[in-house]
Amino acid sequence: MTEQNNRGGKREGAGRKAIGETRKVSLTLPNELWSEIEFLCEYDGESQSKVIRKMLEKQIPNTKMIQDIKEFQNANIGADITSNEDVVDFCVKLVHEIFIQKKHKYEPDLK
Repeated sequence: MTEQNNRGGKREGAGRKAIGETRKVSLTLPNELWSEIEFLCEYDGESQSKVIRKMLEKQIPNTKMIQDIKEFQNANIGADITSNEDVVDFCVKLVHEIFIQKKHKYEPDLK
């Protein structure tokens, strides 16, 4: 009879819960920006990934394109999207509203 070892190794329910999908990214930034990120890591005692993730989580929702999409979705809350055709129709209307009627191209607002 063999006893199962309950220490070490991968076990169901063990370890830290994932906060998202891990992807390997190569990021080229000016040295000045890397210095600022490294300072924030040391100051806050956080990893580079966490510092950059917090920056992105704060910035992305504030970009003009995301705000326009949310505004359009809110205006069309009653849209009945139940099929792939409805999704395509909704996307076509979205593109028309944002890029044709408002006549602006997407430029990230990174201020």
